[in-house]
Amino acid sequence: MSKSLNVFSKVGNGLKVGYNSQPTNDFLNYLNNYNTSNVDHTLNNLTSWASRASDNLQNMGGYTFQIDGSEDLKNNITNAMYQNYLSKLLPQYEAEQNDLQTRLLNQGLGVNTAAYQNAMNNLVSAQNGALNDAISEAVNAGNTAYNNDIQNQIAIGNFQNNAAQNYINLLLSALENSLSSYDVAQNKYEAGNNLSAAQSKAQNQSVQNQLKAIKIAADTAKSLWS
Repeated sequence: MSKSLNVFSKVGNGLKVGYNSQPTNDFLNYLNNYNTSNVDHTLNNLTSWASRASDNLQNMGGYTFQIDGSEDLKNNITNAMYQNYLSKLLPQYEAEQNDLQTRLLNQGLGVNTAAYQNAMNNLVSAQNGALNDAISEAVNAGNTAYNNDIQNQIAIGNFQNNAAQNYINLLLSALENSLSSYDVAQNKYEAGNNLSAAQSKAQNQSVQNQLKAIKIAADTAKSLWS
């Protein structure tokens, strides 16, 4: 009888399973004492800014989402170029006509003479040709100025966008290796679940081992009784 009991005791003790929860407890202790105030403050500022900025997405963080490439802008630039040409040509044309008129009158050619009219008509015709050329030049210059304006808008927009993104990246990089209170809570939750699962697994394994031990001991005892 004593031999069979000894068999039960030895086999059972040899198959018990334990679990070391100290590493998990140390990690939970670390999380419980982790200071998240600076990260939480920065995240709160960043999310508050994002909330305010989301009310006006086109101006969020100084971002440029579109530029003015309208036909009206192109026409305005072209017209400005043409007006610039006129401001220079018209006074010149008026001076040329006055000079020609003075010379013709000094030559004894009156206003009503054919020679006077022909000379004046030729000058006006030449000036009108120059005006047509001015229109063509104004269109070409307007197109060039329009394209340059678009490129400048793009360059300025890209600069502002890159500056805003670099600032955001700077904030994010400062938070990259830091834990917020949410991160700590999530880690504690996962660590607790992992610990509970590991302990349950160890307990189940221990029960299974004990059942096996009991069967082995019973078979051994039966053999001894025989």
